[in-house]
Amino acid sequence: MAYLTPETLVPPGHSSRSFIESFTPEERLRACEEASATADSYFAGRHGVPLPNPSGETRRRVRHVAIYELLCGRGINPENAGHQLIVQNYQDSIRWFEACAKGLVTPTHEPDATPDEEEGAPFVCSDEPRGW
Repeated sequence: MAYLTPETLVPPGHSSRSFIESFTPEERLRACEEASATADSYFAGRHGVPLPNPSGETRRRVRHVAIYELLCGRGINPENAGHQLIVQNYQDSIRWFEACAKGLVTPTHEPDATPDEEEGAPFVCSDEPRGW
């Protein structure tokens, strides 16, 4: 299970939207799946994978890896400040995944809001029917 979709690869209003949209939907999907697999490879030793309802932090770290992988396919220009930021975000994310694997950081998940019991109409208990 991928932690991102091609549609959630870039948050709405983010400045790199045009860069991401320059890749085909198939390329974006593959990057999301590969970045999620990378994350799971770090989580697997200490956590059940895939993580249920991963937190925004986990999705952000996976997003950084996916964007880096897309950029690597085109080539990194070390003089481009935007590319430098993508590389730095990737390196920070890999360090975070390594810390998760060592147990120094615990990836959180968003609680499931689904009720444990099915909620429905109230149950009414009364005396015998009155026969009206």
